[in-house]
Parts: sequence; C-alpha cells; structure tokens
Amino acid sequence: MVSFISNLFLMLFSIVQIIAGLGFTAINAQGLTVAPYIVGWFMVVFQAWHSDRTRDRGWHIMLSCFISFVGYLILATAVQVSVGAAYFALFLVIGGLYSLFPLVMSWAANTFAPTSKRGVGTAFIVSISNCVSIASPQIYFDPEDSYRKGHAISAGCVFLSMLVAFLLRTRLSRLNKRNAHKLDSMTEDEKLSLGQNLEISDSDPRYIFMT
Repeated sequence: MVSFISNLFLMLFSIVQIIAGLGFTAINAQGLTVAPYIVGWFMVVFQAWHSDRTRDRGWHIMLSCFISFVGYLILATAVQVSVGAAYFALFLVIGGLYSLFPLVMSWAANTFAPTSKRGVGTAFIVSISNCVSIASPQIYFDPEDSYRKGHAISAGCVFLSMLVAFLLRTRLSRLNKRNAHKLDSMTEDEKLSLGQNLEISDSDPRYIFMT
C-alpha cells in the first residue's frame, strides 16, 4: 500500500537534520527530537486502541495520513518563515506517520485469508516498503532550500495514500455487502456445502473484510 511506503520517508531522513536545519546546535537538536517522538508514541497507542475498539482501519489510516499531510505542507511552505511552525509540523508528521504502521499492517492481516495468503501478502508489503530507502535520499536533495522540495513530494505521497485508503475501504465495503447479499440468497444446503472449516478464504462469501 502507498501509505505504508510513503510513511517511511521522514524516518529515513533523520528528524535531527531537520531540527538542526532550523538553526539549533547539535545537542539542542538532539534534545528537541524527544517531544515529537513522544507524541508519535501516544498516537501509535491511541490509533491502534481506537481502531480495534471501533473495528475500523480505513478511516483511521486516512486520519493519520491527513495529519502527516498537514505537517508536511507546513514544512514545505513555512520552514523558512517560522521556526515555531516548522517545529510544530514535526509533531504532526511524526504522529501521523508512526501511527500508520500498526494500522496498515493489521489492515493487511485483516484483509488476506487464509493464513498462507496472509503471510505472503504481509511479507510482500514489508519487502516493497524496504525499497523506499532507494527513493528517500533522492527526494531530499535540496539542503540549501531547507528540503522544501522533499517535504512537498512527501506531502503528495501521503495525500495519495489517503486517497488509496479511501478507495480500498470503499471497495471492501462493497465486497462485504455483496457477500452478505449472496449469503442471504443461498439455501441452507448451499451454506452447508461451503464447508465447516474454522479458517475460511477471503473469496468465501462468509468472509467479512475489515474496513
């Protein structure tokens, strides 16, 4: 998923470099990185907890994408104007991006079935996300411009991720409705013929996709 790939951009590009670029010394830049990461930790816990509580993945992923999108937008437009605004944007970026990890991976696990397909699918997502290390250094190529181009590209990627999450959620909702309609139209004998396996495939009309 695009969201899982795009959320790695800032982590591969050190936040310490961004804060140092705002004019702080090395030791102060190190200290100022603590607060955004604490916020990121709370966002991870809250989003994961609330997502499980509401049985929703799509809207939570879109919210995390939107938060980080706003942060990147501020960095791309105000990093040279206001140090305070740029530092605040880091809270949004870190909080939004970090909370995407458990949401995206759990959504993949809730979408693929049976276990063999789930294992291959999640491994494929992780392997593709590792390739972002090739792209990340290439988009942050303008230190003399406070990496504004890199932030703008990242903002575009996160916005695209938000759109993809919306489309995927819409698609899965329609599949759930189709499966429910198919089950309602089946006779008891047809339902029994589906089998009594404890783990069903995602192509089975009894399967309910997490949206």
